[in-house]
Amino acid sequence: MRPDQFRVNQAWLAVKANDAPLLLAEGAFNMYLLMDAASTYIIGRAVAPVGMEAPDIQMVSHLFAKGWRERKQWPKMLLLEEGASPENTFAEVGRQHGIEVRKVTAQELAPILEGIKEALANLFAKVNDLAHDQPHATAQTPDASSAEERSPYAPIRMRNTPSWFIARDAARKGWVTPDGMVASNFYPHLRESLIHPMLDGLFAATKRGEVPPGALGETAAKIVSYEKWVPLIAQFEGNGRQIFDLHDRLTELLTHTDVKDATLSDLHTPYEAFFVRFGLQEQIRLPFDEAVGTFEYVDGAYVAYAPWDAAGAKRLKVGFVTVHSDGRQVGYPGMFFDLLPHELQMAVPEAIEASMKRRLQEDADDPAADDNSRALKSYLRAEIEDSAVLMRHCAALLFNSLFYLESIEHHLPEPTPGRDTPPDRVAKWMNSPAKRYKLNSALTSDGFAVVRLVGGEVDGPPAQASGEIGGGVRVHWRRGHWRMQPYGQQRASRRRIWIKPILVGSDLASGPDASHGHIYVPPDVSNRVQ
Repeated sequence: MRPDQFRVNQAWLAVKANDAPLLLAEGAFNMYLLMDAASTYIIGRAVAPVGMEAPDIQMVSHLFAKGWRERKQWPKMLLLEEGASPENTFAEVGRQHGIEVRKVTAQELAPILEGIKEALANLFAKVNDLAHDQPHATAQTPDASSAEERSPYAPIRMRNTPSWFIARDAARKGWVTPDGMVASNFYPHLRESLIHPMLDGLFAATKRGEVPPGALGETAAKIVSYEKWVPLIAQFEGNGRQIFDLHDRLTELLTHTDVKDATLSDLHTPYEAFFVRFGLQEQIRLPFDEAVGTFEYVDGAYVAYAPWDAAGAKRLKVGFVTVHSDGRQVGYPGMFFDLLPHELQMAVPEAIEASMKRRLQEDADDPAADDNSRALKSYLRAEIEDSAVLMRHCAALLFNSLFYLESIEHHLPEPTPGRDTPPDRVAKWMNSPAKRYKLNSALTSDGFAVVRLVGGEVDGPPAQASGEIGGGVRVHWRRGHWRMQPYGQQRASRRRIWIKPILVGSDLASGPDASHGHIYVPPDVSNRVQ
């Protein structure tokens, strides 16, 4: 086939690209690109993990879905770079959409080859920035260009990263079980397939002058944290990808609620692992690039329980997710911390301090270690210390959220399309209850999340804590808290009750909540309050 025998303005082009810095840094994964043949604009990309010789049907279908969302129409033809893309899988998906699939050689692609090279170079520069997204970076990362990169939900934003592929594979193979058991061979596999190649890529980039030497230790510490994060994500996958999305009004009220003497020892969570979305929190942030004054903000957390000992005690694991001011995911994992069984018995503030102290001791210097290991330990300790204040704020919001979920555990809201889903897709979901399993898969494939939206019973406009009541007294929050309420026969049972915060001096303080002492009780148990 000669170049003039196909019209590139009606064609897409599929190529396999393995020489991107991202792939070098994250373990030589295979990247597949879908491009517009006329403009060489990249309209879709997918990353296959090590061991996948060719993209499967799901991956190719996902690429095609990205292309359709970008172009809003199907092409007449799909061109496959000969020797790079498996014809059968692409041809099968192409036939489903009436697209002719042809193989072409590099020589036949000569008229657009230079444009392809330039487009690939631009892509590699962008994904390299994203892969090495770190506080020292001064270049601005590219704007989000797909639905998942713009998603308000971290599990959607993160799902096409190599570390997530490893986590998903671990869940499917049973290396990490839904209840948090981890196979003995998983950690060596994780280090060999992800962490060590990323460290090698980091050191090589530092030698080439692409990473400032002063940022080497900090970045290496973040890479090592994948050892904690990947099992957490695998457990999230194994529990059915449960996402709880807090209404904005509920989040606001929880930020003005104290945990005080509450403990987590008797906490009941709806699943062994799940994700909680708070939304970007302006007051919970860390410096991202001090040179230009940018920050990263907490917007949610993964939560999971894992076995601790043979007696059945459990450890609580938490991974906080951070985003840029425009909602883009920060490249490396956020803050991770855990609470051991004896720490779960403590009041929340003391438990957080005990966890911090223990983790610092775990990363204490080993006199027998080499210089590199000791240097890495020092950066791990510095990261814990630097994030200590932020962690206290994060943990307070998270644990208040968990207490709230516990209070509604017997009447959780049904799954529903997330807040960024187009209205027509939401309407289709609401009108087709019998088809929701298929609709769920279609929404996820298109970069949208199916979530449980909680807090509707306290939803409302954000309060404004500004102005004056009179006599120079400003409108202010009277903070909420939790207390254990006796109930049941002979009042022998206890449940956690939320004493909601109230905005003193605001009209919100004179509503129905005020007359009930600001106590929130789930609707199905309200008649049992003594």
